Formats: sequence, structure tokens, C-alpha cells
Amino acid sequence: MPQEYKKTKPITHQKFYMQNEDTGGHYVQTQSNINELYYYLQDTRGREFDYFAVYRDNQGEELNRQTVNYNFGQSRLNWNKPNLDNNKEYAVQIVRKA
Repeated sequence: MPQEYKKTKPITHQKFYMQNEDTGGHYVQTQSNINELYYYLQDTRGREFDYFAVYRDNQGEELNRQTVNYNFGQSRLNWNKPNLDNNKEYAVQIVRKA
């Protein structure tokens, strides 16, 4: 994925949520439309792809996986926020899988 993103939820390096702040989905909004550049459902050889937001703990172990969809009009990768434990750090990766 390109490094040029406009906005994320949660924000980069966010340490915590305030009470009732974590409503709605998570997303990465890109500077420009990434459709067919970085986000494509099928390549030129006909291979199909799925996209996921993978939540990992500090040791890199996968804890949760959410399906990612791309909103072309908003230039935004969207996914549902999973249930997260209090006082726990997570790393989130966007993964494309054939």
C-alpha cells in the first residue's frame, strides 16, 4: 500500500480511546484513488484477492482478522472494528491474500 495516506481511524500511534469514542468502523483514507493500482480484486492472470485488516499483539501473533473493502468515492479502505481488550496494544496490518 502507498505511504501517502490522508487519515486513519484509529490514528497512527493512537494510545487509547476515550469512553464511547470507538464507535464506527476503522479505515485508512488514501491521498488518491488506489483502485487498480494497489487495490484490485483480480490480477491480469485471473487470480482473485481478498483484503483483511489483521490485528496482532506485541509478539506478532494474530488476534483478529476483519474483511476490508474499498470505497472508491472516498478513497478509503474500510473494515469493522473488532472487540478490543482494554489496556492492550495492537498493531494493525492491511493484508492482500490470493
